[in-house]
Amino acid sequence: MAEYLDICITRRDDKFCTKVYRKSCNTNQVPAFSSYTETRYLRAAIRSDCTRAIRYCSSMRDRQQELDFIRQKFHHHGYPRSFIDSAIQKTRTDLRLKARALPAPPSANSHPAPVRVSVPFAGPLFYQLKREASKIGIQLVSKPSVTIGSLLCSKAKHQLPKLQQSNVIYRIECSCQVDGDPMVYIGETDRFP
Repeated sequence: MAEYLDICITRRDDKFCTKVYRKSCNTNQVPAFSSYTETRYLRAAIRSDCTRAIRYCSSMRDRQQELDFIRQKFHHHGYPRSFIDSAIQKTRTDLRLKARALPAPPSANSHPAPVRVSVPFAGPLFYQLKREASKIGIQLVSKPSVTIGSLLCSKAKHQLPKLQQSNVIYRIECSCQVDGDPMVYIGETDRFP
């Protein structure tokens, strides 16, 4: 048995079999269904796990075990069974269609790309605004609002003085002179671990 990234590879009856591999330190944490998160992100969490299960598991038995594990994991975090099952079914359908799809020839009368506007997510109000904007051809995309990390790390982060930073080129004029011209020293800072 060997692990490669997140795939477990085993050899059975002179052929290789694959399935999803999880490290022993994996906590299986996902956003809670009741969290203040847009629904598409919750659905995407399920779909990404399902895509891994379908693509990585070479046997139907391993695939079914993995999908059952996904159902349990998300149900444990408050996701309704119907929400989980619909996301799994949509993932299966999309992957099946993608496998059969051929690249479409370029169309002469293709529609222009929609205008996309990024706005902060504001709960139910965002969905209402998104519906209204779609009526006039604008596609709203949510972005996370200001996070604690961005507030703390951007301004409060300690900055090193220039001479303590590495790869900074500096110039110092010396008090001594040669032929009436001041001597100049040019150097580069370097830091060793």
